[in-house]
Amino acid sequence: MKANLKKTFFLFRLGIVVLILALSYWQIITGPSLAIRPENPRLLKQEEKLLRGRILDRKGRVISFTENKERIYQGPRAIAPLVGYTQAQRGQSGLELAYSSELLGQLPVQRFRNFTRGLLGLVPTGSDLYLTLDLSLVEAAEKALAGRAGAVVGLDVQTGEILVIATSPNFSPNRIAEDWELLTADKKSPLLNRALQGLYPPGSIFKLLTAYGVLKWELVAPGEQFVCSGKIEIDGHTISCYQGKAHGRLDFDEALAKSCNVTFVQLAQRLGRERFYELIEFFALARKPDLGVPVSMCRIPPQKGAGASSLSQLAIGQGALLVTPVQMAMLTAALASGTVRSPYLVREIKSGDVVLQKNESSWQLELETVSASLKNALRYVVEQGTGQAAGIPGLSVAGKTGTADNPHGRPHAWFVGFAPVENPRLALAVVVENAGEGGRFAAPIARLVFEEAMKNGYL
Repeated sequence: MKANLKKTFFLFRLGIVVLILALSYWQIITGPSLAIRPENPRLLKQEEKLLRGRILDRKGRVISFTENKERIYQGPRAIAPLVGYTQAQRGQSGLELAYSSELLGQLPVQRFRNFTRGLLGLVPTGSDLYLTLDLSLVEAAEKALAGRAGAVVGLDVQTGEILVIATSPNFSPNRIAEDWELLTADKKSPLLNRALQGLYPPGSIFKLLTAYGVLKWELVAPGEQFVCSGKIEIDGHTISCYQGKAHGRLDFDEALAKSCNVTFVQLAQRLGRERFYELIEFFALARKPDLGVPVSMCRIPPQKGAGASSLSQLAIGQGALLVTPVQMAMLTAALASGTVRSPYLVREIKSGDVVLQKNESSWQLELETVSASLKNALRYVVEQGTGQAAGIPGLSVAGKTGTADNPHGRPHAWFVGFAPVENPRLALAVVVENAGEGGRFAAPIARLVFEEAMKNGYL
């Protein structure tokens, strides 16, 4: 009898422990994520009880707000996939989903504030989300894309703030219920945030990595001359310059300005595979940016074994390599500032006049050296090379174009750059899908965004 009682008591205690662990798991570990899931009915109930907070740009211009219990979006369509939607039938997405707890006043300090508002007979309200974006730059990028499939990302190189995002095609959050079937069936993927989730071969803009590496390890002699015959054979494979053009004799700056594949394949051999992958890791290209919303991770081929791409292919941004525009903007900003910084999208969260949270870049890595010669070479690309369409009178712009081979159609057009060269502030990455030459189709878009940045006092 005593043995049975001991077993029963043991099982009872075990059950209590299991119950405590289960409650702790659901309440503490998974509770916060479950609370903001779009299918959570409690969110809809909460929406009925209070005024959902607004989403605004860095200058206080309203992007989305609630009126008569209806969510209204009035921002540029170019950031609709980023900001997202909140709708009874279709749930939530983007920042509306990621920061739903804050927008609905679910943080402890917000609940206390709304409790006191209720005592005073005032309507409970959620907190406002102030983004790092400047809508003037977003609108300029949207206009420059002109409906073509692609994306623009711009970072403040000194802080990591994302100043501009634009993605095309896109959609209207105000019509998400009416247009849902059309949007989900559209092969152009208008719901996709190409700036953060689009994966593309980078083409020649990836030469920035090789260029930095050979200068860092002093693998290029001052004034050294290279010879380009238009093609080079490495490991049994022939790699050609664009349209097979032979560049003849040229130095490092000219090779970058003319985007000479032959020269950069030779430089990559000097750099070596191990150091090349060391740079990939250091520039955080194998690390997914934490922005609170869905972001794709760059697809870096393995260093060895199955699926590995040749070093020659990687050096010119081809092979199995795929990158996101935001990661290319990060790389460009790092070369401009001398610091690899994590980007961020939300500047601060405010409840009325009270700042509940103020954000900044969460991590940074200092480059050992930022070669002035690399900045000058990138400046030469815009002044005399393939990036001339990005040039602006009175502003020193540095950059690199890319025409990335695409197995599914015409090449993707790329441009990455920063300005002003002497004291960089804004770094841009532009990609236009299936457009062709980067200098012809992506560089002009960057110029228009740089011009708008000048008008708004950034440059």
